[in-house]
Amino acid sequence: MREATYRDLYQGKLGDCWLISAINCLLTNNRKVFDKIVPSNQSFTEDYAGIFRFNFWWYGEWKEVVVDDRLPVDTNTQQLLYAHNNSEPDEFWVCLLEKAYAKLVGCYENLTGASTSFGTVQMTGGVSEYILFENDDPAEIFELLSRMQDMNSMFSCAILGAGETTEGETKEGLFTIHAYCLIKLMKVQYQGKEVGLVKLRNPWGKKEWNGPWSDSSEEWNGLKEEERKRMNLEVKDDGEFWMDINDVVKHFSFVDMCHMDPFAITSFEETAEKPSARKWHTFRADGQWLKKITSGGSDNSE
Repeated sequence: MREATYRDLYQGKLGDCWLISAINCLLTNNRKVFDKIVPSNQSFTEDYAGIFRFNFWWYGEWKEVVVDDRLPVDTNTQQLLYAHNNSEPDEFWVCLLEKAYAKLVGCYENLTGASTSFGTVQMTGGVSEYILFENDDPAEIFELLSRMQDMNSMFSCAILGAGETTEGETKEGLFTIHAYCLIKLMKVQYQGKEVGLVKLRNPWGKKEWNGPWSDSSEEWNGLKEEERKRMNLEVKDDGEFWMDINDVVKHFSFVDMCHMDPFAITSFEETAEKPSARKWHTFRADGQWLKKITSGGSDNSE
């Protein structure tokens, strides 16, 4: 298998955009953790036994989950029902990883509906943070996200629906109750001003923002060629798109962040690396809720 990328990820007929976006975030900002979750020394040929193993950070420790190679398909089309790799159909790490996580939580149905930070926290042991966009200064939000990205934090954005329980499309091409992974932040010079741009990805691998800085917008014509090259700009219907930070704050309801807890990394590091200039100060307490002793709830809790 070639090296996995976030562009391999396509959500299927299961409502687990949060999980696909969480994996997307890992591939974008925390490759080392992803490689722990998906061990690379597995294949369908060498020493193949019909099983695959994955690791998840579960209740404070790494837990191995083993699954067989059977995957749900549409009986009419014989195509994979859930997460898959459209660009490389013969690669199955995406659907096997999804199956392993479904096994961990009980079944595929239990993957429907959650937040991206729930997925990243459960996979990595990171610390989640939620910022609701209200009267925030977009420039300050951009600087905050840039600093957090330098610390390998992971982000997703979503739009809260007004009483909706299923995804709905806005006139700008965005979907409510749907997780978008934040891939990159960049500043560009446009018409004599500095503009903060945010690159997002729809886990469906299609359906994109159609406003300013979208694939076919006129803003790109006013950007110098060297800026376009610096951004590795590609114009295609792949679910990836750029937005001005002002539009991100205007159209999305919140940003979901997962900051990496060092315990999730150092527990599997074999060699010490040069410490980061920015250090976490943490405290960890292990324990459990016991029935009739320390369980939460009212005094008569059973």
